[in-house]
Amino acid sequence: MAQASGAARDWPKHRGMYWSKDLSTAMWVNGDDHLSIMTNDTGGDIEKAFLRFCSLIWDIEDRLRVGGNGFARNDEFGFLTSCPSLHGTAFIARILFRIPTERRDTGLLQDATRPSNLKLKKVDPQPQEMEEGVEEWELTSTKMFGASEAETVQTMIGAVTQMCLAAKDLPAVVAR
Repeated sequence: MAQASGAARDWPKHRGMYWSKDLSTAMWVNGDDHLSIMTNDTGGDIEKAFLRFCSLIWDIEDRLRVGGNGFARNDEFGFLTSCPSLHGTAFIARILFRIPTERRDTGLLQDATRPSNLKLKKVDPQPQEMEEGVEEWELTSTKMFGASEAETVQTMIGAVTQMCLAAKDLPAVVAR
């Protein structure tokens, strides 16, 4: 499908991945989509990572406008991307967190995410990353239409908070 749409016409030329010096930000140009921007914060500061992401988007938009260009956007469908499933915000947020194995309740975790259109899955760590008695989980946004990027991040923070509050015997979630 990508080849038929012309998205892969220059592959493998004109593509690459670029990282910031502190590895907190990466940009993938002409991979699965025209541009993917990834930001992270290993200390669990979701707001800081999100604001870094927004700042990058605004800077890129400003530079595109100077050249008379911009991101492809439709009033009804939002941002248009190579992948139709990303139309709308074209924004996927992901939070990785760890919970002690003996104190987690998988049903409780699923219940906290269900009303929010979030996907929760257990992450299988690499053998060298395994920490005894701790499981790593990934919470991913799935809603592209009808919610802004900021609303998506707030929903995810709320779901993680709900998971912690609902399980009073769980120690604080440690963000990674």
